[in-house]
Amino acid sequence: MATPQMLLPFIGKTVVDMAEKWVTMADPASGEVEIDVSEWFQIVTEDAITRTAFGRSYEDGKAVFKLQTQLMAFASEAFRKVFIPGYRFLPTKKNTSSWKLDKEIRKNLVTLIGRRQEATDDERLQGCAKDLLGLMINASSNGGRRGQPVSPITVNDIVEECKTFFFAGKQTTSNLLTWTTVVLAMHPEWQERARHEVLEVCGAHDIPCREQLAKLKTVSNVFPGTLTRTFPPSFQTSLLPESSA
Repeated sequence: MATPQMLLPFIGKTVVDMAEKWVTMADPASGEVEIDVSEWFQIVTEDAITRTAFGRSYEDGKAVFKLQTQLMAFASEAFRKVFIPGYRFLPTKKNTSSWKLDKEIRKNLVTLIGRRQEATDDERLQGCAKDLLGLMINASSNGGRRGQPVSPITVNDIVEECKTFFFAGKQTTSNLLTWTTVVLAMHPEWQERARHEVLEVCGAHDIPCREQLAKLKTVSNVFPGTLTRTFPPSFQTSLLPESSA
């Protein structure tokens, strides 16, 4: 199972890289810079998800998620249109493009999974199994614990999990970070309290560990506070009534 302690280095490196780029963009005289945080948070979220899911296979994962970004654009456009039963099965131009993208994504993921499955034990010890893909591959080969029978995790299951991890995580996380930044800008006193707490608990340069995250009480209150306002991380949720038995 992927624990926060295992995933923090991946996420921390991504955020540090973004912060360093912001520093280089700042005006040398004033130290200020105007940034479109929404665009940056989409990039950093995608990067963090890629590192967390694929680890050392980062470049391969980046290529896959780039294709999924294109597929997500088609899905979002279709979601906003009037639903016509069976329309998604018609060989229209956009449907055909979506099918090709999905086929290419699946092909790339299957190839990547195959390479990781062929990794030697030494390679796994060097970090192959510390990302989500490695953990799922190990789970598919190790079976149940203490001899308990379990349903095997197939390659298709791993492919779908990787796709879901990206679709479910990118927009929701980037939108939450964007709106949290907006709310903190509207309430600078909370911004100062959160900054002071982070510097006091984690220091100015260190990536926080799991124990330090538990001590960030003010920061932990900021995100729920944002969610209780009118800024949901997901723009729409559809509820379907249960069919009567």
